[in-house]
Amino acid sequence: EELKILNNLISEWREPGMTVVPPRLVIPDFSNRGHTGLSVEHVHYLATSFRDKGFQPRKGNQGHDIPVLVREPTSSELGRKSIQNWRSKVSDEAGFPPSQHYERLFAQSEFYTSLGNGHFNQALNLFGNECRSIYGNKQYIIGNDVALRNAVEEGVNSIVLRPGIPLRDRETISRLLNSKREYKWNVNPDGSLDITDAKEDTSTCKQFEAMSKVLDSVELNCLVRAELGVKESHRIGQ
Repeated sequence: EELKILNNLISEWREPGMTVVPPRLVIPDFSNRGHTGLSVEHVHYLATSFRDKGFQPRKGNQGHDIPVLVREPTSSELGRKSIQNWRSKVSDEAGFPPSQHYERLFAQSEFYTSLGNGHFNQALNLFGNECRSIYGNKQYIIGNDVALRNAVEEGVNSIVLRPGIPLRDRETISRLLNSKREYKWNVNPDGSLDITDAKEDTSTCKQFEAMSKVLDSVELNCLVRAELGVKESHRIGQ
């Protein structure tokens, strides 16, 4: 069963406990979404939600998904590929945090790459850099939202995997995290988890949310525009 595969892979490669990881230390893993990276439109969709509705911290198994990250040396083969892939994405597509933000990270000896919940971390980075929305040019300012400030500056509890995890296992985890999004699991205080006991969330899920987990970045850009009713944009077709 796929939940068992996901549980076994995470259990095999994870570091003990949970780690609070600041979003500024995270980029998408080379394996993420079939190497297409993230959808800039979905990153802004999440950031707009944080700004307009307030940031909702995770409590129990409710709230945002738990980021699943790899602790990666910037000098490793997959570290270099992740940097190259993301550097190209940020250069080719306007709307992500500025390249200087990431170049500071790439100059360090290690960083984190996301297998799951990658859009979430980059949406937080839009606030960290006070970027402007691609919809209407409004700036992302933290303001008085204490929960949002904590998430941007300190980070959120994340599952961190060891750097030796092979590319194929990363691809499997990334794919299953997205395809099994309807299962909610609890993380124990010691950081252990058993996804095989996860309960299926049978509450009504917007089709948009379900589809957003399984599309590549170009398809997801189109889906977000449809959800927001954006009909005139220089980005249509991207």
